[in-house]
Amino acid sequence: EIGCDHGDDGGMLARAFLPAGSSMDEQADDVIATRTLDVDGKPRFHLSIYRPVPEDNGAYWRCRYMIDGPTTRHVGSACALDAMQALLYVIYALGTEAEVSQENLAGLLTFRGQSAHFGFPPLSADPGQAEMRRLQGLDPA
Repeated sequence: EIGCDHGDDGGMLARAFLPAGSSMDEQADDVIATRTLDVDGKPRFHLSIYRPVPEDNGAYWRCRYMIDGPTTRHVGSACALDAMQALLYVIYALGTEAEVSQENLAGLLTFRGQSAHFGFPPLSADPGQAEMRRLQGLDPA
């Protein structure tokens, strides 16, 4: 298990690729949300979010996720100062990961007719990201 190195906003993302036929070791009961996207019109791109858990004696929280598509297949996690922030990071990450997936780059991925964002908020919606951009002088106040 890899611990999290916290950034300025207390968060970090990590991911690992899964070989065919493997799965995460969490129990199915730990899945708190799922979404299935269509690949070429068929429901074949599955996204799962697992219950955030405290780690390192509560020093941070980790929220895991899994992507299981025909080509894109991996697990990842987000670490943050609390469970809510870790969950939000995973939601932002899933939208981004769906957009950069091989299935989407081939023009095959949709969710209810959407071929961008797939019902997830864009990373730019994260208030922490907006504040970091403002402080770096990248966005006007």
